[in-house]
Amino acid sequence: MTPGRAVLVRILIATACMAAGASGMARAQQATPAPAAAPPVDSARVSPASDLAPSTAPPWNPPEPKSGKRLWESLLELPGHVVTLPLSALGYGARNYLLFAEANAVVPRAKAIFASSPRFGVYAIPASLGDHTGTGVALELRPPRLREFLTGELSASTQHYHRTRVELALGPLGAEYQYEWRPRDQFYGLGPGSSLDNLSEYAVQGQAIRAQLAFPWQRRKQKPPPAQVSAYVGTRQLVMRNGRGAEPSFEQVFPVIGASQLNEQVENLLTGFRGYFDTRGGKPHWTQGVRVEAQLDHFASSSEKVLAFQDASTDAPEFTRYSGAVTTGFSFMRDPRTIRLSLRGTHEDVAHRSEAMRIYDLSGLGGGRGLYGFEPGRFKDLDMVVGQVSYIFPLAEHFEMDVHTELGNVYRDVFEAPTWSSLRQSYGVNLRPRSKVSPLGFVGVDWSNEGIRFRFSIGSVE
Repeated sequence: MTPGRAVLVRILIATACMAAGASGMARAQQATPAPAAAPPVDSARVSPASDLAPSTAPPWNPPEPKSGKRLWESLLELPGHVVTLPLSALGYGARNYLLFAEANAVVPRAKAIFASSPRFGVYAIPASLGDHTGTGVALELRPPRLREFLTGELSASTQHYHRTRVELALGPLGAEYQYEWRPRDQFYGLGPGSSLDNLSEYAVQGQAIRAQLAFPWQRRKQKPPPAQVSAYVGTRQLVMRNGRGAEPSFEQVFPVIGASQLNEQVENLLTGFRGYFDTRGGKPHWTQGVRVEAQLDHFASSSEKVLAFQDASTDAPEFTRYSGAVTTGFSFMRDPRTIRLSLRGTHEDVAHRSEAMRIYDLSGLGGGRGLYGFEPGRFKDLDMVVGQVSYIFPLAEHFEMDVHTELGNVYRDVFEAPTWSSLRQSYGVNLRPRSKVSPLGFVGVDWSNEGIRFRFSIGSVE
């Protein structure tokens, strides 16, 4: 038999087998009897156990929601609900905002807008003029061909605060000029026992120029070095004016201080050293490491006319300010929950222990300086110490929460006076939008035994 005939025979055999199988299945189906119909169910003979059987009747629901708690349990929980009501309201609002922000991709869109903005050497950024300065904007100037060496800033706010700054950098060498007008800074008196009833305001007009040498220096578009030491020398000129706000001017509330400091030209020769060591790292916020920094500033009489803005006769004291701070923390879990600890302090050594220190040179707490739950400038004296404990944890992909508390106060001499009972305490909660690598700002509330303050910031978080 030829190969072609063999293939044909095999095809015929397979076709015959398939036909036989199909006819057999048809005969089997005809032979199988149809299932008998189920007899009707008599509802009168249904047993109680059949209530759990499937049914087409509508399900039963209680007429109103049931708590499951007894009355005495609800009464015991009532004080806790009342105390945590502000936090519950904040959490409710934050939850709705987070859902809206996540659904509309608010954070990624904002990042895309800033990343695609044109670069003409002029940048509009939020002003950092301090507390109670109003809504402000700063124009940062970076000439396209000189941005490696020359930068400038013009800041202004709705409360008429102004600042002008020009910086020149040539590797490790730098120079800076700054002019500032602050029309309504707050003053409550001297010492930790100052009273809220003595609220007053004062204005300060000043300018300063200084030269600096830093090693190693921070290069353009690079992170700050993990450790740096710098030295600087310069001169500053300040004069106190009447407060320009709604509160009484300081010379009306404190006539003795006002008689010696109002409209007085003060000029000092400034020399100083500053150093820091920083091992912090991690994202989306820093999650481990430590930062230690120290600074020494000596304010002497500006006797050298070549370094003075003008001849200024004043009896303002010479003094040396020592400042130090340490910050550390640790984290746990994959999206880091971080606990942070920080301690800051300043000590001012005044020549001959003079009592005539100028208000603007005193150490202070309240507002952005620390103890956020108190008003800016609430406490002023020669020395200051403040510590903070923070807990930062995630809420959503682009948001996290910062819960913190602070302890601190001001003193005539921080090495003698501090006691545990003299410390003031402040509490706070901040909601922080974030990218995958860093926080973008915060909005929150801080409170103390003297009141509640709302704070926010765009950038400048870590």
